[in-house]
Amino acid sequence: MSGDRAPRRYGRVRVVHVITGLGVGGAETVLLRLLAGLDGERFDPVVIGLLDSGPVAEQLRAVGIPVFTMGWRRTIPGPRAWWRLRRCYNGLDADLIHGWMYHGNLAAWALSAGDRRRPILAWNVRHAVYGLREEKPLTRLVIRAGAVLSGKPAAIVYNGYESARRHEALGYRSPGRIVIPNGFDTDLFRPSDEAREWIRRELGCSSDTLLVGSVGRLHPHKGHDQFLQMAAAVGYGRPEVQFVMVGRGMDVSDAMLGSRIGAAGLAGRCHLLGERDDVPAILAALDILVSPSRLEAFPNVVGEAMATGVCVVATDVGDTARLLAGHGTVVPRDDRQAAAAAVTSWLDAGPQARQQEGRAARAHIVARYGLDRMVAGYDRLYRELTDRCGEPELHPPRRSG
Repeated sequence: MSGDRAPRRYGRVRVVHVITGLGVGGAETVLLRLLAGLDGERFDPVVIGLLDSGPVAEQLRAVGIPVFTMGWRRTIPGPRAWWRLRRCYNGLDADLIHGWMYHGNLAAWALSAGDRRRPILAWNVRHAVYGLREEKPLTRLVIRAGAVLSGKPAAIVYNGYESARRHEALGYRSPGRIVIPNGFDTDLFRPSDEAREWIRRELGCSSDTLLVGSVGRLHPHKGHDQFLQMAAAVGYGRPEVQFVMVGRGMDVSDAMLGSRIGAAGLAGRCHLLGERDDVPAILAALDILVSPSRLEAFPNVVGEAMATGVCVVATDVGDTARLLAGHGTVVPRDDRQAAAAAVTSWLDAGPQARQQEGRAARAHIVARYGLDRMVAGYDRLYRELTDRCGEPELHPPRRSG
């Protein structure tokens, strides 16, 4: 177990966030942005990551948030793992415990159920289930367990309306169901002519090369095979178009990915950049962002690309169509022909049409999905929960013994 000291700041609501992992991902990034933006005079946050530490853990510590990591493996945890989690949690004096993602939700419930102080319990669901058969066996089990226990939390937060609908069809219930969409840092994600030129120089491309890219870890749900087939169709006869794939596992060390690129006729034209810490610059360098996901609740990369003024083609999963709101193009999932046609159409439309669409998309994100709106939603939720369930103990914990 690793972590920081977490001395209690009395007079503030101690919120313990339990999240599955703290690597680079959508939920982890949202948690980081939320805790950096919440009112520090009212809320006193602590984070527990069930898996090993990761980049987001270090970023949280850098903004002063205590973080504990449990080092669990991606299997059913044994008694010793639960004992270590309970031992860590017992010293935190939680007023409100907020689970993030399926495993974090169940762990948060177990911790709250064994806490005699009876902290307020909330869950956060970050996924859209398109069929339990598409999930791993352990994930299916955890989703079903969540449905059985879903009446326990005082609130379940969903990051998308489609996610809420699909989980409620599986039996998820809560006295406080709420949708809080993700928010985007529109100062970080913004248009940049400098980034456009810089990334092209890194790739060895000319300034007039058209870049079509995807951002997401290497995982079947992310639809990278569909992206490559789309790219093969789009790139045929268009040497001025090149392709970029960014995310954990998206590098030359993956032999299968390399063979697929070769088979698609994209050798030398498809750049695998792996996991990067300069995603805002990469997005700003693209002409078109393609999100080929098969499963998604609320695709962060779509909103981030819109904020950078980039034209988007995305599959119709989760709340993607609601987020785009008519900007860019929505295509059916697993329909590479429709995706290729949409990308080709935007390439043919020319730079002025793409820039006009990008400006409108950015204005939509700034107006409707700014980071401050998301933070305000969680602030309001936490205040309502403490009012509804009774003001938590904001004084030193009782001594044992």
